[in-house]
Amino acid sequence: MTTRSLKKMDQEATSKFSEFVHVGSFLTNWQKVLGDEDMIMHGSETLDKKKVAEYLGASEEVITELEEFCKYTYKDALVCPAEKELGDLEDVSLRDGIPVKDVYLDTLRIRHIAFKRSQGAPSQFYANPKFSKGNHDMEHHHLETEVPKDDSAVRVSKVLLQVTLFKALRTSRRSQEANKVLWKEREILVLSDQRLTELKDKITCASDVAWVSSDISENPDIELKERAGDAYPSNFFYIENTFYPDLRNPLATDISKPIQEWWKKKNNQLQGTSSDLRVKTMAEVTFNDLQIRLGYPYLYCHQGNCEHLVVFSDIRLMHGDDCQDPAKYPMLINKPFKKRLLCMICKAFCSKWMTRNDSFTPLDRTFQCDTCFRMLHYDQDGKKLGTFEAYPYIDAAIFS
Repeated sequence: MTTRSLKKMDQEATSKFSEFVHVGSFLTNWQKVLGDEDMIMHGSETLDKKKVAEYLGASEEVITELEEFCKYTYKDALVCPAEKELGDLEDVSLRDGIPVKDVYLDTLRIRHIAFKRSQGAPSQFYANPKFSKGNHDMEHHHLETEVPKDDSAVRVSKVLLQVTLFKALRTSRRSQEANKVLWKEREILVLSDQRLTELKDKITCASDVAWVSSDISENPDIELKERAGDAYPSNFFYIENTFYPDLRNPLATDISKPIQEWWKKKNNQLQGTSSDLRVKTMAEVTFNDLQIRLGYPYLYCHQGNCEHLVVFSDIRLMHGDDCQDPAKYPMLINKPFKKRLLCMICKAFCSKWMTRNDSFTPLDRTFQCDTCFRMLHYDQDGKKLGTFEAYPYIDAAIFS
């Protein structure tokens, strides 16, 4: 590749993320622009008829008439002509189908396609290159907007960060999967004054809840007591040349040290200078201390080599529609619907076991439900048949 093409690729990659943003200065800069009144979080309040009348410049009799009118006739008064033609939509559910005749809303059209697919419609009904099976449907969680009654409610607007997690793909340079789209794992809202450890505790991964065990094919009923997250609690964030290890657990170690040593050695060989990598513990750093780039992929690593890409996709001030209870943050706002990994034998039940070097299957690694696993590999007395290795399997879809 020529130098010109490399520069072009670098410019295209740079255009996808923002300039550096210091999170702590973001609120300070907005405070200079907005007044103190604009920064106050105004909760919902119930107004009596007298206050409403003063606000609208009308008499209390008019307000009473409006209240009765909206109370009993809102179904007829607060609809548009197109809604009247469709009929009563409140009685329509996904089980009955979605009315899409003469409706030009893409949302309804797409949901209608998904509904027909779930009912076993032929593939030509929903054949659409824009909405293929590869697209993941995201589950949108309604934010809790109720203001807590105690003094813990947010009174002055704070900075919110939207964090998007992706599962890192392991590909070689020559692999065609290098251009494969990364699927979102979840989206989380965090307050800028929270610590990195609070975000870390909100990240869930199947590798943390997997059982620590070796081959248990000789005794599949053995009691397993330890999870991988408890046995190997070490993890770290890597953000802008800084490692943030989590050392709260006495068993945790800084697993980024081998990377630091490799980088120093590599940097000295190439440039003859020392590395500029920094290390700070996760518990002593808040998001206000960070200088980040929106859209730029950072790293969360745990269990030795389980990697997740961390992207700060948005930074903004909290508004009245956001949850004003700081105890609810970090808040999960999005997660994908993942398909369960079905048993490779019966194709009906979820996988509970993974076998390796299995003499009964043509593949080196297979996933089987508990029933098929025991019927295939053990006799009536529970004695092992053939040669194979067995490991308990935890499906990542349990978090969706």
